[in-house]
Amino acid sequence: MRSIVAAFVFAAAMGSSVTLGHAFGDARWCEVKNLGSDVAWDCEYRTIGDCASHVIAGERSFCNINPYWRDSAAPVTTPRKRQKPRD
Repeated sequence: MRSIVAAFVFAAAMGSSVTLGHAFGDARWCEVKNLGSDVAWDCEYRTIGDCASHVIAGERSFCNINPYWRDSAAPVTTPRKRQKPRD
């Protein structure tokens, strides 16, 4: 049941217009807080364990991977163009 509620809240958060003013932090994990008709993303947690300890504290929130996070160690690649097959 909790997973269904979490999935619903996540879908609502993705469907709503979350502005940059509501999202802050640049870590990998975010605490997504349900503020009634709005959500706030608190992205300051390096591990899911750090995030989970705040979620368990009793707020109506859940942990999610930061959608804007980029690993500085990962190389940035550009997609290659597909070549047409030769006849």
